[in-house]
Amino acid sequence: MRGLSMLVLLIFFFTVPLFAQSNEDCMACHSDPELTGIDASGTEISMYVDAKQFTHSVHGELSCVDCHVDLQGVEDFPHAEELQPVHCGNCHDDVDAEYSRSMHGLKFVHLEHLAPKCWDCHGKHDILPPDDPNSRVYFQNLPNTCCGCHERLSTTRGDTIHPACVRKDYLVSIHGKAVLEGNDAAPTCNTCHPAHQIRKRIDPQSTIYKLNIPSTCGQCHVDELADYSESIHYSALKHGVLESATCTDCHGEHKILSPDSAFIYTNHDACIACHNDTKVISKYGLSRTVVSTYEDSYHGLSVRLGQKKAATCASCHGYHDIHSPDNPFSKVNPKNLVQTCSQCHENVTPEFAHSYTHESMLIHSNPVNYYITLIYTILIIGVIGGMLLHNLIIYLKYLKYKRKEEERYYIIRFKTGERIQHLILMLSFTVLAISGFALRFPDAWWVQLFEKAGILEAQRRIIHRVAAVTMVLVSLYHLYFIIFTKRGRHLFRQIMFRLSDITEVIQSVKYYLGLSKSKPRYDEFDYTEKIEYWALVWGNVVMGLTGFILWFPTMITGFAPPWVVRAAELIHFYEAILATLAIVVFHLFFVIAHPEQYPMNLAWLSGKMSLRAAIRKHPRWVERILKERKDLDLLPEVIARNCHSLVDVDNYLKFGELYDEMKKGKLY
Repeated sequence: MRGLSMLVLLIFFFTVPLFAQSNEDCMACHSDPELTGIDASGTEISMYVDAKQFTHSVHGELSCVDCHVDLQGVEDFPHAEELQPVHCGNCHDDVDAEYSRSMHGLKFVHLEHLAPKCWDCHGKHDILPPDDPNSRVYFQNLPNTCCGCHERLSTTRGDTIHPACVRKDYLVSIHGKAVLEGNDAAPTCNTCHPAHQIRKRIDPQSTIYKLNIPSTCGQCHVDELADYSESIHYSALKHGVLESATCTDCHGEHKILSPDSAFIYTNHDACIACHNDTKVISKYGLSRTVVSTYEDSYHGLSVRLGQKKAATCASCHGYHDIHSPDNPFSKVNPKNLVQTCSQCHENVTPEFAHSYTHESMLIHSNPVNYYITLIYTILIIGVIGGMLLHNLIIYLKYLKYKRKEEERYYIIRFKTGERIQHLILMLSFTVLAISGFALRFPDAWWVQLFEKAGILEAQRRIIHRVAAVTMVLVSLYHLYFIIFTKRGRHLFRQIMFRLSDITEVIQSVKYYLGLSKSKPRYDEFDYTEKIEYWALVWGNVVMGLTGFILWFPTMITGFAPPWVVRAAELIHFYEAILATLAIVVFHLFFVIAHPEQYPMNLAWLSGKMSLRAAIRKHPRWVERILKERKDLDLLPEVIARNCHSLVDVDNYLKFGELYDEMKKGKLY
């Protein structure tokens, strides 16, 4: 009986495979190019399998059920729509063990839908050996294969971070170019990030862990690794100083260029990035002056000018074999300085070699340097200060002369209230410009002066907003002034643009180009003053609205689209530049630098304008006052009483009270 049972079992095991489906059975359906199915995410996908392609793959001799094991022994077709995922580890158990411990494999635990599967890199039914040029893992195809995921996935998704695709950087690198040229020994993604053993950068077993990067690069760069292993950088790295430079800190990670094409970066900027870092300097007690003394030297200036033959940090200290100066193998050891300098200079003496070090560049390193600096500091302050004082005396003299000219024969340009409005506007605008640009450019040298004075960013924000509110308030008062006061309504009518302004612009340009001998006869305001006024109105409205949005962004985005905030920020910034330049280039020119106003138009301070200057520039204004006999309070009483035309005013300015006597017939 027992023998009979054994016989039945043997017959079962040998005959079941005969009834299991063959590849031909599977292809009866899967050879249809239009066959589709639904994947785990609910997306419709093609279920078509190219039999010829599969036959030529590395798995061409396998049966479908060797991979789709849950179909073994199934006889009813079509089979179930949902099958178990193919598990390559059934055959490739050694690779599967490595992969399961990698960064990609660990994602399988909780984020299976994001984790790269074997077929994402190797393919599915078209898997080819790695040395086949058509294989997805062929060395020239790896950048595209890896970036197939890293480019498709966003930088961040959920709680995971996907490194961005670096294909572009890699392909322009010296490694990428070698790969494109067909050098199969050149590093690919798989060289630095072993395909089945990719680990996080912070994992001590990762090939790109800070301490492991030298050995990773050293797979190819054996001599460089030998030099670096003896350097002060590697010694610090081994002692736990993770800020110490390793290969990628100087050469970059993916966009590694040849030393020639990356000359300035690899030999200058890379060193400065660490040796000018205040945190690193403070933490490890490094010298604070190595960068500044180098940049002030002839070598540093030459590098900044882009001269490729100029000496960089590496020229003197070495590249991979950098040692501390007291190390006898260091290129900057006192005993080796002559040889080091001789790389570029001829007939180098010990004295010359020691004359151009970081230490020798310091002022306090030598009494001679100290006294030279002291003497010239005194000279600069004394000489230039004396020149400024001399020029100030001359400037004040001419201001006094101009004011004296306006004391007797003048016309009131601005009344007291108008001057106060202008003064508040001027001060608030100046504070806004300085504090605003300080907020926009916090690293500027002049902003650091505020920092040293204790005016930090928080205080600058408060100052900026106080100045903004002040400008808004004075603008609102000005609006009241031009609507509800007689004087304000008069000035507003005069400042409005008219068709005659176009004629005056043309006439003015022709006069200054020498194409006409007569100047325009302006009324109370010329076209430049009108442009400035309306530009100010426009600027106040734009800056006020955008500034309000930036001050209260959460409130604004409660009813406005989110892009409004960024748009307001850009408008606020560019309008600030436009307004500031307009004041400096246009307004200050007509107030100070214009030959007819120099050394300064004092109307903004005294409110008065020389009557001679008024007749010369605004003859229609003076003419209108005399003709209409209105606003005579703007003129000196003696002029208002005795003059009825420009001719009278001109003669009165020439002859004074004698002209009055002549008009009355008392003088012959």
